[in-house]
Amino acid sequence: MGLYDGAADGTPSSTADVAAALAAPVVLVVDASAMSASVAAVVRGYRDHDERLRLAGVVLNRVGSAGHEQLLRDALDELGMAVLGCLRRDDALAWRDRHLGLVPVAEDPSAVRASLGRLAARVAAGCDLDALVAVARSAPALPVGDVALPDRVGRCRIAVAAGPAFTFAYRDNLDALEAAGAELVPFDPLADTALPEGTDGLIAGGGFPEVFGEALAANAPLLARTRAAVAAGLPTWAECGGVLGLADRLDGRPMVGAVPTEGDPRRPHRARLPPGRAALRHAGRAGRHRAAGPRVPLLHLRAGGRRRAAHQPVRRAGGRLRHPPAARHLPAPPRRRRPVTGGRLRADLRRGEGGRRPARRSRGGDPDGRPRPRGLLSSSRRSARAPATRPLRCRSATT
Repeated sequence: MGLYDGAADGTPSSTADVAAALAAPVVLVVDASAMSASVAAVVRGYRDHDERLRLAGVVLNRVGSAGHEQLLRDALDELGMAVLGCLRRDDALAWRDRHLGLVPVAEDPSAVRASLGRLAARVAAGCDLDALVAVARSAPALPVGDVALPDRVGRCRIAVAAGPAFTFAYRDNLDALEAAGAELVPFDPLADTALPEGTDGLIAGGGFPEVFGEALAANAPLLARTRAAVAAGLPTWAECGGVLGLADRLDGRPMVGAVPTEGDPRRPHRARLPPGRAALRHAGRAGRHRAAGPRVPLLHLRAGGRRRAAHQPVRRAGGRLRHPPAARHLPAPPRRRRPVTGGRLRADLRRGEGGRRPARRSRGGDPDGRPRPRGLLSSSRRSARAPATRPLRCRSATT
């Protein structure tokens, strides 16, 4: 995400919003691999887009050569923008990533340490570290209050899935639980064969369980005990990868079986559910889960074993339409445009503006295009004996 990217509804959430709230200077890292003088236009746009920000300088990234660097510096000199560093294009600095973001550090710590070592050496050689530190120290000191935490209400013991397969957690949530009196006990689903003793609740956070599917499926004792505990009423909170870990199967391998769904990472945004079970597909994950309320993020709804678009109304007996309550707030997905060929072209030519088919003039109707009343020999519908290629005659727009 870039400097100004944040929540679509305008809620302050971008890096620019944070910098403005802290009155902190901004150092812009620019991918200059495919530009020279254009870098001045890019930097000027970032500098002037929000008057709250103080752009203190730039670091040029993925620069091709010494000559390329000089062209970039000359362009920024005319803008009066300080260049605080320059990093050459180097495949050894390419960061590891895959679907849904970066590869977690816990999956390969040694590779991360080696990558950070190479990056640190390049930064030390190509950037003015003293100038960067001076820019950082120019941010003013701001008074802050204590973090709001809940009051202590009791005692309980909550097991938290951790280890390489479940590395994502919101620290603020865990701090709030501890402040309320919870004892958080991490456990590793790859190694531990049972939930921590005396568990009163379970948290299965985010991660990439599909990467460790074989090892998770091989831990049959933990899967069986967790399944039994959840079925017996153990309070359980799961999100993102944790939902997949609690599913029936993941990539064809058995999981806990507490959520009646199957995940398939090879087919993003897809999952299989038993017929007749309504389900919601969460954006960006390869699994489905049941709706928790009318505002649950929703892409598609399946009911009675039949899939339909979430925004599509359901037709009741008698012809009335009923909109799914969990989908009313969602915009309709964009329509796919098919190639305009053959009969489709003829159909489009017969349509009026806005893509709607105009009213058809009935054969045998009045000269002004008004159809005769129903029940007469000449119906307002096309005759079954009429040739399929006969063009439709449209009522004039100026009657």
